[in-house]
Amino acid sequence: MNRVRILIVGLFVGAVLAACYPQSTTPPAEAVCNAWEPFAASVETFQALDPATAEPGDYQFALVGVRQAFFDLRDAGYEMADANVTALNDAIDDLEGAIDDLPDDTSMAQAAEQLEPELTAVSSALTAIGESPDCPS
Repeated sequence: MNRVRILIVGLFVGAVLAACYPQSTTPPAEAVCNAWEPFAASVETFQALDPATAEPGDYQFALVGVRQAFFDLRDAGYEMADANVTALNDAIDDLEGAIDDLPDDTSMAQAAEQLEPELTAVSSALTAIGESPDCPS
């Protein structure tokens, strides 16, 4: 009976935590694009301050906006990088599995041909790590 009670409490706590901390459904590259515009706008606002008329508080307020927009952009970038690294890791795992599945009598030429899809996936995933998202203008 105690096990059932513990299980029910555990499931309830897990459900509450999941509801309190929803996962983002925005694709990582789209999140970077969405964060870029507010960041660029906050930098422009800061740069547009006129030293002849702006007070120190105006600069401080504008800097807070730049900093927050940068943090949002940085966090979105981390999510995109994490997704890209995960994709590369998965592609390497798939390649390793395909290599392990090759028959022992497979020639190098046959192996290269049979592993082409996995090698292409690794190459594509590696390329994605170095690319920026293609944000609409």
